[in-house]
Amino acid sequence: MKPTCAMVLAAGKGTRMKSEYAKVLHPVAGTPMLEHVLTALKQVKIRPVAVVVGHRADDIKRSLTKAVQYVAQSPQRGTAHAVRCGLSFLRGKKGNVVVLAGDVPLVSATTLKRLLRQHQQAHAAATVLTMQLKDPTGYGRILKGPDQRVYGIREELDASPNQRLIREVNTGIYVFHVGLLVKFVQQVKAKNKKKEFYLTDVIEKLVAADHGVIACRMKDPREAYGINSRWDLAKVERYMQEKIQSYHAKQGVTITQPGATYIADKVKIGKDTVIHPFTFIEGDVQIGKKCFIGPFCRLRKGTRISDGATIGSFVEVVRSKIGKKTMIKHLSYVGDAQVGNQVNIGAGFITANYDGKKKHKTKIGDKAFVGVHTSVVAPASLGRNSKTGAGTVILKNRKVPDNALVVGAPAMLKSKSTKRARRKKEKK
Repeated sequence: MKPTCAMVLAAGKGTRMKSEYAKVLHPVAGTPMLEHVLTALKQVKIRPVAVVVGHRADDIKRSLTKAVQYVAQSPQRGTAHAVRCGLSFLRGKKGNVVVLAGDVPLVSATTLKRLLRQHQQAHAAATVLTMQLKDPTGYGRILKGPDQRVYGIREELDASPNQRLIREVNTGIYVFHVGLLVKFVQQVKAKNKKKEFYLTDVIEKLVAADHGVIACRMKDPREAYGINSRWDLAKVERYMQEKIQSYHAKQGVTITQPGATYIADKVKIGKDTVIHPFTFIEGDVQIGKKCFIGPFCRLRKGTRISDGATIGSFVEVVRSKIGKKTMIKHLSYVGDAQVGNQVNIGAGFITANYDGKKKHKTKIGDKAFVGVHTSVVAPASLGRNSKTGAGTVILKNRKVPDNALVVGAPAMLKSKSTKRARRKKEKK
């Protein structure tokens, strides 16, 4: 493919979101919606990328990867105006530029590849990504000639009654020849009811100058779903969950009730693991093979679950590593802990990992048996094969030895049976 850069339009305030935050930073599947767009561009190896910012620009810059450039748009006077603000980014570049909005997190790398392929095969000056809708209300209509080439895009407010009957609509995603976009975007006038500079007007100017413009119709219109309100955000989240959970199912994961399960983007799950209903799995979580997770379970960021482990009902785990075949079945909180292999943790276990200023670590050795309602005030550790009685409280900086039994609040050493002691007994 020819060299291709991208401009992502993310300057709008998003008034209908009724939020103090930048619209494009609202998360979908645990990741800011704008980050999903940038990931799709990265997967197609489109670079460099410029993000046009305006409202809450500093927040966006702090939240995004450093691999993008920023263009300021103030005030926001339409999509063509946004591109004009980025002319310094475009000038001197060769090939093509993809222009899209930062509030379409469902757009896939596959669709962008197909868009670029058709654009280049047709040697087009511009290609518009379109979709066919039963109800096109609110979208710009695609105007085509007898040869099926695009000769214009008419926004709904400016469309005639006949034009409003057209069901093929604009997604707001385009590919332009860079040089032609730079030339014609500067000729756009604000001759519309909103008095804004529309990028769609560039299409008509290209056609008037006898440059070819084509349409690439997307296969799944949901990919172009833009987020303008909280309800839009909820709809996109629902589809994203379907997409994510379908992917894991194809990899050999059983999700017993998808509609009652949440799995964030970038979660890794091994095959033959079973996810039960009302489980909430945040991003940056890794789950091994043959695990049983849930129901009513929350796995937070930084959690690592090893093969064969069980994380059961009303258990919350955060920033912790859980060893192989370890069981935490009931009503427990495990934070900032390293739990060994084949550990059994009883109901009501708590790591008191936060002292009001800092988080502290808990370490539990292999094959430890932790009794019900045990509390560990971190930092503390339990040795290999150690045991705690019901209701035990292990105070901070305590180290329970290997093979020891501790009971009480605070924990007191009850017994310690070492291999050496057993050998001495056998000799006698």
